[in-house]
Amino acid sequence: MASDNRKRAVLSAEDKKLRNRKRYLRRLRLRRILTVILVIGVVIELCVGLFAVRFLQKNLAGKPVLDPKDFISEESSKIYDSEGTLLTEIGTYYREN
Repeated sequence: MASDNRKRAVLSAEDKKLRNRKRYLRRLRLRRILTVILVIGVVIELCVGLFAVRFLQKNLAGKPVLDPKDFISEESSKIYDSEGTLLTEIGTYYREN
């Protein structure tokens, strides 16, 4: 009886090692699968990004350059009503034209 208990203890220890090994391999396999999915996702993202940059370069070639100074007026804007009477002037500079 004592030898049977020892064999069971030995077998259970070996079973535990085998179960732990299988669990480790399962986790390792899952980690590899997730890593492959992540790498594929990054590669796809880089390809889409490069395509977008190339697309924008192609479509924006030959377009005029925007200068912020072109959008600032040195003259004030005048607002008139329907009868042609000046209501107000809007702008940073109130000048006579």
